[in-house]
Amino acid sequence: MKKRTKLIAVYLFLIAVVAIIAYSLAAYTSLSSAKRVVTVRGSEQLFTSDVLVQYDNESKLSTKVKSFGKDNTTRTFSVTISNHLQNDATKFDKNQISYDFTVKLVDAGGNVVTDENIYKKITINNTIKLKDGAYTESGTFTAGQAQDKTYTFVLTGNEILPYQIRITAEPKNRSQYKPLGRLIVLTTDTTETHWTGSFLETEKSAVEKGEKLGLLNYRISGHVEEKCVLSWDSSKVEIDKWFLEQMGNPTVSTATDGKTKSVTLHLGTAGTPQQYTIQFYRTYAVNDLNEDWNTIKEYIHFKNSKEE
Repeated sequence: MKKRTKLIAVYLFLIAVVAIIAYSLAAYTSLSSAKRVVTVRGSEQLFTSDVLVQYDNESKLSTKVKSFGKDNTTRTFSVTISNHLQNDATKFDKNQISYDFTVKLVDAGGNVVTDENIYKKITINNTIKLKDGAYTESGTFTAGQAQDKTYTFVLTGNEILPYQIRITAEPKNRSQYKPLGRLIVLTTDTTETHWTGSFLETEKSAVEKGEKLGLLNYRISGHVEEKCVLSWDSSKVEIDKWFLEQMGNPTVSTATDGKTKSVTLHLGTAGTPQQYTIQFYRTYAVNDLNEDWNTIKEYIHFKNSKEE
């Protein structure tokens, strides 16, 4: 009888131990799950912009082309900074965000333009002028609500067109957020009927000054619907995959020489852009070659339906 009683006691003890382990495991799993949710929510970038994008190195900002009418002598565009997700103002940072907003007018080599006759052509929010080619102001988003700050740029005259506008917004008290930035490239609409392709003049000037370009920007533009062929020397450059995705992932063909690649683009359909700037990345160490512009410009070619 005593032996049976001991067995029952051991059995009950084991049941209690298993129950405690199961409860602890469930509690741990629940806590871990909660921690994971908090981590994901906390990692969201709630310092955003409708134009600027996150960056790691200010010297390698992504470009955005602003195209204006050829006859326009006054050109306007705006940049908005926010403390919430773009297109969802319900997800905002509940804490205060302090940031520095900086504008610099630069040449093709990234040097700040200090010629007053050039940089004075830019006005921000009707009254703000650049000084020595640059402007910086401190901004704050107060805690507790979704907010936006818009900076409107007015550009006058054509003298500013060969230059670029470097815009950055850097959070000062929220280290979990990356800074935002963009290099604004200015251009005028083409008057060509058929689609045409060309390199950026700013990059040509940079190479002629002896600079090495890690990537090349190639611009195509037009006003009619047609099929065009874009080709490139893949031993020297490779097209940005994002552009191909944007165009519906058309088939890329490789010539018999094994290096010339080409793609047929259906351009100019209703509701689609009349201009694209396509990035080509270098497929070799740029510093290893002594290239001039006449060599580089042969890496990429474009033909419209008329030229074929």
